[in-house]
Amino acid sequence: MATFLLEDLSVEDLDALDEDESGGVSKLEYIKFMLQAMNKCEPALFDNLQAQFDRIDVLGDGRITKKDLTMRAKRKLKSVSKKLELSAYKRSLVRNKKRSLGGVRPEAVSRLNV
Repeated sequence: MATFLLEDLSVEDLDALDEDESGGVSKLEYIKFMLQAMNKCEPALFDNLQAQFDRIDVLGDGRITKKDLTMRAKRKLKSVSKKLELSAYKRSLVRNKKRSLGGVRPEAVSRLNV
């Protein structure tokens, strides 16, 4: 295993590591920099993992909790529910339109994009 350790951190090193320009380096910023410097992790992979974390962290507090997972599951169910509701509504519109056309031949109805 390659060892790449910064025993002494200079002000210039700190500036280079401080991605969010907060004046300090978080543990996450430090680990990201070190993994990339040792060629253990591509920047794009790290960015994808951060984006994935952010999507799961529904509350946006920097932690993934049971509440985040519950809220995420409820949102997914609500979304599926809404799609099912819209699908049922569309089917009812199509049925009603076909009924209102009454004795029109089926091929004529299909040309109307019902």
